[in-house]
Amino acid sequence: MSPSLYLRSCRQNIELNDCCYCLVSLIIVVIALLGLINQNLLSILRHRENLSLVAFQAKWFNQFLWLEYSPMTNRAYCFYCYLFRNDGNSSNCSALVISGYNQWKRLNDGSKCMFLTHLRSLDHNICERRAENLMKPSQHIDKVMHTISNEEVEKRCLRLKSSIRSARWLAFQRRSFRGHDESESSLNHGNFLEMIKILAETNTEIDKVVMKNAPKNAQDIASSIQKEILHIMANRVRRMIHAEIGDGYFCILVDEA
Repeated sequence: MSPSLYLRSCRQNIELNDCCYCLVSLIIVVIALLGLINQNLLSILRHRENLSLVAFQAKWFNQFLWLEYSPMTNRAYCFYCYLFRNDGNSSNCSALVISGYNQWKRLNDGSKCMFLTHLRSLDHNICERRAENLMKPSQHIDKVMHTISNEEVEKRCLRLKSSIRSARWLAFQRRSFRGHDESESSLNHGNFLEMIKILAETNTEIDKVVMKNAPKNAQDIASSIQKEILHIMANRVRRMIHAEIGDGYFCILVDEA
């Protein structure tokens, strides 16, 4: 895939502010372009290998995906570490990150090979994971947090709807809300809480989000929540009456019982 096509496909999956998007876009384009450059270098490097055994080998590109080579400096570099390292102290970095590496003879020293040593380093593994994460926009933290937020909103809405339905039914039937004893050991927690339990027993989705399965700080069953729901209902009734009679007069009959 060309860099431009790859960038367009990534842009559809990344929702960042303009500054962050430009930075991510630039890195993605550079990675894609370097992949194309490596392919163009293969023919040059193969020709060099035929002229001298002491030269950068094109096969190393397949063995080390993070490897980059500059024909101008005749040195090899770690592209991942160059982009994503956080340590500003250059003394802690290998030549693959700062000045480049060109001691081709030493790459045949088995376990002491510079590329293998760098591959096993902790700093390189961290940078490699950062590069892999950057190339997976669907796993970016803003996407994950957005998904989690949507799930929590749906649960909260269902929990609140259960409380509203219970309050509306009790108000319509003119029943009391609170119970004499609403403690956990009580056999009767009052009409409102018992109504919530009935809804949970008849609907598994509601059961997953109410009472003991709800967060302790967002159960939507406190007396203050019940009063707020009734207050909203009362205001809505008053608005409906006012819309019907306009500036006329009306009265409310209250049974002394």
